[in-house]
Amino acid sequence: VDAKSFESNSYPRHEIAASAGEVIDVNLTSGSFDAYVEVQDMSGNVLAEDDDSAGGTNSRLQLPIRSDGTYAIVVKSFGDDGSGPYTLTVRTQEAGAAGEDGQFEFLSGELTASSGLLDDGTPYELHEIAATSGEQLQINMSSDAFDAYLQIWTDGKLVIAEDDDSGGGLNSQLSFIVPEDGRYMIVANSVGAEATGEYDITVRREALDELMESGKVEILSGMLSAFNDAFADGTPTSSHEIEAKAGERLDISMSTGAFDAYLLVFGADDQKLSEDDDSGGGTNARLSVIAPTDGTYRIVANSYDSGATGPYTITLRRD
Repeated sequence: VDAKSFESNSYPRHEIAASAGEVIDVNLTSGSFDAYVEVQDMSGNVLAEDDDSAGGTNSRLQLPIRSDGTYAIVVKSFGDDGSGPYTLTVRTQEAGAAGEDGQFEFLSGELTASSGLLDDGTPYELHEIAATSGEQLQINMSSDAFDAYLQIWTDGKLVIAEDDDSGGGLNSQLSFIVPEDGRYMIVANSVGAEATGEYDITVRREALDELMESGKVEILSGMLSAFNDAFADGTPTSSHEIEAKAGERLDISMSTGAFDAYLLVFGADDQKLSEDDDSGGGTNARLSVIAPTDGTYRIVANSYDSGATGPYTITLRRD
């Protein structure tokens, strides 16, 4: 779809019907402008918005639907002078229902004056879930009342993942692969000590082994070291070549506990398509690109700092 002029609030709007209990997954990509997406109700109230959570300058958000109705997906640019073509993908799935794209669960709660306090004085509430080794969890926390902060604890209260703003705006999003069977705590937290208000949490579960068998997910592992090739800024690189078809969406995440991950994707003509630093939560990287042509693409594992070394894991999902 060709975007309209971005002057005088003439933003492109796409209306969708959604039902209570569903979760909508919205992706907006463009090579022409810095994508910014909003979900509004029919009164024009902004229910969710995002700038760069899909990596690079692309947008992605997930929103649990509380009531049946029509909703508007509004396409914008981060700067008012943006224009050009874009691709908008909207997926809808019932919360808690298992499907081709995994299983969604919807949790909600409220931070109050009587909530427990972490050591830094910020309030929190706990949601316990069971998870299986090798399962990939993507967890989103959103709130209109406060700056969301999300953590995952083991049942021994060891923090294994945390995030502040990767969900767009002041919302949180993180992804991690479950290391072992057990009970885990989703910690709904805030940045500010005086925060109160309602929040929503969406948990998306995917059985990694089944996705790998189907060919929809590939795991690429590697190591950055002093012996790797380096960019001009001195940061080490490691490349992985893949084949992709025109129109195929590649959702790529890079995780490591050894350094600040930086991820790049180069197209069949060796032109850079996208890059990302911290959209995967914490210092992990995540981006989404749509292959423009059939051909060989290069995923480059990199670090934010020079001198970084250590192992990394790249998860590639194809849609």
